[in-house]
Amino acid sequence: MTPTPFFKDATPCVKWTMRFFVGANIALVLFCAFTLAVRFPISGSSLPVLLAAVLAGYVLADFLSGVVHWAMDTWFDERTLGRAIAIAREHHTHPHHIHGYGFLDYASLGSTPSVVSAAVDALSEFGVKHIDMMLRPEKLWRIIQGGRS
Repeated sequence: MTPTPFFKDATPCVKWTMRFFVGANIALVLFCAFTLAVRFPISGSSLPVLLAAVLAGYVLADFLSGVVHWAMDTWFDERTLGRAIAIAREHHTHPHHIHGYGFLDYASLGSTPSVVSAAVDALSEFGVKHIDMMLRPEKLWRIIQGGRS
């Protein structure tokens, strides 16, 4: 019998938000891969340099995901980040529950910050150095029009 995770049920709004951020994260990764594929021949780098960079990027991403996990366990609670924190902490107290969640539940945990970071990068030409989470179209439009959020 598979144990039932505590936070398996999500509202339709939460599910839509998770799908959006996972999709946005996949689009961001594909954009970066496309940019690398287009610019690699222009850079004049060799294949071993590219492979070393990919390996270093993998190691760095693994390390930073550990740092994010540690930060979530240390500084945040369910009131600030809700279901994401609850799911991330549940595996400490009930490790067997990890098998009850699907890809979408776990993939969305890291997607949100990377999309927010991409939005900050995209809006840097407007002087943006930080955006609080919960990106909404009207919030981004206000930033582009000159008003800070």
